[in-house]
Amino acid sequence: MNPFTRLRRSLCRKPPNPMMYTNCRKRLRSRKSSNLCVICLIALIPHTDGCSQVISINAHEEVCTITENAETCTYNEATVITLQPLQQETCLAIKDRSNKLVAVVSLKVDNIQFRCQKNAEFFTRDHKLVSESIHRCYLAGSCVENACENTSPSDQLKEFSHTANNSPGYTFCSQSCGCITCEGCFFCQPSCLFYRIYALPTSHTIYTIFNCPSWETIVTAEVTIRQEDSAITNTLQLYPGQTTTWNNLRFSLIGTIVPQLPISSSTFMETDMGISIIKPAHKGQLATHSAGQLQCSTKQHAEQFKCIFASKACTCTHGLREASCLCSPGDMEELMKASPLPLVSKSFIILSREAPAPRYHSTVEAVKDRQSQI
Repeated sequence: MNPFTRLRRSLCRKPPNPMMYTNCRKRLRSRKSSNLCVICLIALIPHTDGCSQVISINAHEEVCTITENAETCTYNEATVITLQPLQQETCLAIKDRSNKLVAVVSLKVDNIQFRCQKNAEFFTRDHKLVSESIHRCYLAGSCVENACENTSPSDQLKEFSHTANNSPGYTFCSQSCGCITCEGCFFCQPSCLFYRIYALPTSHTIYTIFNCPSWETIVTAEVTIRQEDSAITNTLQLYPGQTTTWNNLRFSLIGTIVPQLPISSSTFMETDMGISIIKPAHKGQLATHSAGQLQCSTKQHAEQFKCIFASKACTCTHGLREASCLCSPGDMEELMKASPLPLVSKSFIILSREAPAPRYHSTVEAVKDRQSQI
């Protein structure tokens, strides 16, 4: 027994006026339906047999037209439906004013996706931090009076190499020894130990660091309309604020219940090869040992390696004539190995390969507002 017949037997009662439309139905060979409008929000519902929930809709506004031997009626009704969070099928039993079952509409949601609305924080590169130092006696080269006090991190000194001066970095000066025992310095005033830490690219890969301030809901739903001698099914994708039309049906996603998953506030790192979830990193926060250690404001700046990094990314010790620095590693590729997409959990699946932005699937409860015309 098909669902339509089963529902008709269970739902239809004797009409209050048995004579209503009696003559008309004897003359008609068929009763057609059209213009079903459903506004819905749906959750993950896998395949099940039969209806887990049946809602009856009795039409009170009915407009019928007769063409040749067929009667077409339009019903205008509205109801609110809460789809069960048990991943089951919901059926709508549409009945006319005489309580006769006209059609059964079954709704089954295949999945619900949340697509990331990307917000790029910054760009970065694989890099290494190196240091260069040089000692100058008092009044030799750049070691003039008050040289260390007047040295700024952005200074380019002639004592440094071209690479050091033209790479992103910081310049420092520390006072050192004096007199003849200090590399044969003539003056006994303190000499200058100049040193610079700077970044060098180690690959051509550009990494985009982004987050997802919002997620667009995409519902994939299977809709079936069953009548006395026919059934038709289609799979539709529904988007908030947009209307999807199929076979005289109109669907509009009017609201969502978005699960509050920590994953939705994650930070992502992207290359041409894929996307990974990383530890939080934000623009302007030059945290060492993280993706935010070296930041480039635009992709073009990243290509040109016009970037900045944390001045405290290196810890330096000063000898009399040389500075020795220990720096944080800048292997961004290594950071992507921890949590690459797709990522599967018992409560969600995060994908990336099918789209330029991540999507995650999750189980949620849904509420549906429905208007119908058949």
